[in-house]
Amino acid sequence: CDADEFITTRKNINRTIREELKETFEPNNVDIILVPWVIMSCGGRKKSPKSILKGITKRWNHDKRHAMRGPRHPKFTCHYKSIPIKSIFRTSAVRRMGGPHKPRPIPGKKCVDGINIKPATGEGYTLREEDIKNGYLLCYHYRTISAEYCEQKLKDSQLYQVKGITTGQIMSFDFPEVRDETLKHKITDSRDYFTK
Repeated sequence: CDADEFITTRKNINRTIREELKETFEPNNVDIILVPWVIMSCGGRKKSPKSILKGITKRWNHDKRHAMRGPRHPKFTCHYKSIPIKSIFRTSAVRRMGGPHKPRPIPGKKCVDGINIKPATGEGYTLREEDIKNGYLLCYHYRTISAEYCEQKLKDSQLYQVKGITTGQIMSFDFPEVRDETLKHKITDSRDYFTK
């Protein structure tokens, strides 16, 4: 995961990731798990909150299509038909990586989604509100934390500089449509690493 992404359990919310892997995925002989993004939103916030996980509690409604106004780039697209994923896998099960998010399994290895343990390839993977409610593993992505954060990202990101991307374009991805306090309730002060 990147620094603004957090994989967590949801269906069995009191389990750790390790416990979920052991109790749910290991008995099913799973080698690769594709964990879909849940896109969080800051609601137009200008300054970054002291705690991202406690301060950002709204996200996209994944049952809706979202009109994108940013530049032509995969980061600036509607994810209604295909949501990005992160993966958890046994290194012995992967032949190579097809880009940063798509492990290419060795034939015969079992690859499933993190929602309902169904066979998955990572191509055209969809995510809906019912999936979020009942999913075993989800990856919460905090791309738009604040305008302040976006401005810093523009200074640090060569990709954004080359494309001439602006803070306004990044903030146009801010769709605070659904309250989701999953991570807010799962953290304690001692475990909240993503703070100022």
